[in-house]
Amino acid sequence: MYDPTANVTFDSSKLTSTFNWWPYPAIWDFNERRQGARSGVSSWPQHPINISRYQSYNRSRSFRDTIDQILSWFNDPIEPINFGAVYFDEPDLTGHRTGPFSSKTADKVRECDEHLGYLLDQIDANKNLRENLNLLVVSDHGMEQINGTRTPIYIEDYIDGDRIRAFGVPPAMNIFVRSRETNLFEENRIVSFFI
Repeated sequence: MYDPTANVTFDSSKLTSTFNWWPYPAIWDFNERRQGARSGVSSWPQHPINISRYQSYNRSRSFRDTIDQILSWFNDPIEPINFGAVYFDEPDLTGHRTGPFSSKTADKVRECDEHLGYLLDQIDANKNLRENLNLLVVSDHGMEQINGTRTPIYIEDYIDGDRIRAFGVPPAMNIFVRSRETNLFEENRIVSFFI
């Protein structure tokens, strides 16, 4: 993503401490403000996060290690967390790279299902967690296969590339017009985009 006001580009694959990209408090920040409350966050790409427990994003760390870490924070005998959040980059990463219906994505979905099963088993095996933990599993989006071979749309067929600046990588791009005085679309071409 690109912020034209700050003239900076955000790369979600890198840790970032730039406040411009994280201007609002997260749920774990609100939790920390409560008397005696402690938050733990693992694998979120913002760095640093100033809360009770934080483990930075690291693609080489296994899901199981991340699960074990967050559960150990809940079970800490001195200062247990009462709110925990974990970010997993799969199957999203593989789905974007190989498509939602590829065998590699199917393998990652099965792997993630096994990790979720492991998490549920660990919670069930621990009386404290089993009786007190509320688990919420969310996803930021789904995926759909796009067949680019039938009727591909190439933006350069409709927009003069010299008139724009583009930032990002598929599936998310920012496209900015270089000058407000110029006609962005080629003459006599009408097109509708759903972006």
